[in-house]
Amino acid sequence: MLATQIRQKDGIFYFGSIRAPELLAKVRFISRFYGEGEEIAPARISRAKVRQLKNFYETAITQPPIPGTVLLFTPEKLRFQAADGTNGVGQLSEPQSKFLIIDGQHRLAALRFYLEERPDDAKTINVPCVIFDGRSEDFATEMFVIINSTPTCTSGFPGPSLTANSPRAWSEASTARGTAPCATASTGSAGAASRTSGSCRPSSSTSCTAG
Repeated sequence: MLATQIRQKDGIFYFGSIRAPELLAKVRFISRFYGEGEEIAPARISRAKVRQLKNFYETAITQPPIPGTVLLFTPEKLRFQAADGTNGVGQLSEPQSKFLIIDGQHRLAALRFYLEERPDDAKTINVPCVIFDGRSEDFATEMFVIINSTPTCTSGFPGPSLTANSPRAWSEASTARGTAPCATASTGSAGAASRTSGSCRPSSSTSCTAG
């Protein structure tokens, strides 16, 4: 698969775009791992949220259905071969086992139903993905906890919450409506932190989304 290698401090991960049918065949819907390969905590996927996202995929015309990245994990160390004359762009090998979804389970669950009902339309969707490889299962668990304990609130605008985890969409939507997005974070083993961007006015139409 064509990918871009990204370095941040001591970490290396990859960014790529995978066509919907191929991606759905490469992932499994388990929320996280624990211990020595023992699978626990089956994904608690909200049926209402999946229906909402699927409806958005069906009705979105000018908006991209999935602009935010899906985060994938494999404990296997993948091979990366950079192309000549490029800055970190090259071919990334695929794992022997399926990717674990760290973030994006609802979006991909909705995409699976969308693919079943409208295969011709779904096949045109390329999903942006961030891939973490060669890490311990504890890394995947920690990432899962951090991301899923960080609700993102949008006030009265369906687009950002439906596209899920798209800061650009939140920013553009908030600018258009004259409001600012609200984000707070609270983590456990990684330490507690909180963050607020702009201002967030509570209202009955405020919605929080993750994944």
